[in-house]
Amino acid sequence: MTTIRISESATNGQSDTDRRRLIAVLNAFLGALETRGQSPATLRTRRDGLRRFSEFMERHGIERLQELTSGSLLSYAHELRARELSDNTISCYLRSTRQLLAWLVSRGELFENPAAGVPMPRRDKVVLRVPSREQVLRLLQQPDTETPLGIRNRALLEFFYGSGARLAEAVGVNVRDLDLVAGTVRIRGKGARERIIPLSRPARQWIDRYLSGARSELLSLFSPHDALWISYRGNRLGREAVDCLLRKCSVSAGIIPGIAPHALRRAMATHMLQNGANPVVIQQILGHSSLCHLSQYLQLTITDLHAMHRKSLPGA
Repeated sequence: MTTIRISESATNGQSDTDRRRLIAVLNAFLGALETRGQSPATLRTRRDGLRRFSEFMERHGIERLQELTSGSLLSYAHELRARELSDNTISCYLRSTRQLLAWLVSRGELFENPAAGVPMPRRDKVVLRVPSREQVLRLLQQPDTETPLGIRNRALLEFFYGSGARLAEAVGVNVRDLDLVAGTVRIRGKGARERIIPLSRPARQWIDRYLSGARSELLSLFSPHDALWISYRGNRLGREAVDCLLRKCSVSAGIIPGIAPHALRRAMATHMLQNGANPVVIQQILGHSSLCHLSQYLQLTITDLHAMHRKSLPGA
């Protein structure tokens, strides 16, 4: 994983000693988040929020985090609002600061968290777009399955839709994580938590075909490894390559905007709910810690029900 940190040039207004001390604390916190298995996207969000907060401290002459008060943090929140940032952005920045200070409290470096009483903006609940079954079917049919790369691509797309795995989880799967007889795969999720989840029948069939020949054709004789998904260079397939693959397949299928890897995860969960699957089962497959994370998918199915209800009303 690429280390995501704040550079020392981020706070030029303070003395060199104060700047290095502050940045060292911020980067230690980011390192702790990375150790917990936070995704690069989350780390970048936290880094950007902490960089913005360090700039606030610099402007107001606050040299140490121990000097912060609830009043100074309220001032920070007011400054963010004055910049006309969205509530979601403000919430992300404030959450970064609150988590940092809570971490310092847990380490005994602060007696209490001065951000605990700072109100958080209510984040907008946006219902994300979910590909329809027809769109997913068109996407799955795009790879040319007469070539090793095409077989790999079809197997990979079926894996995303048939497992609900996150992008980082999918590219991290090894061959030994598969049990095609049982129809399961071992996934390493957020926070280094592992779970064993079922694979759909099409996913099992295409992965079996991929393993039967296409993978060995792609795998370099000089770099043998256990990665399930192999690039055309013979290495483990990367996240950027997967994003590029889905964009190309989306364009070929005439799907605009294109389908991203996480959209296939949403599609799997939503389509399962629409077909009557138990939410607890879906929670376990997706690796969510609680059912509240399914609210997005439940909202989508409720929206479908409302639309169907309106269309079926007498006289509509």
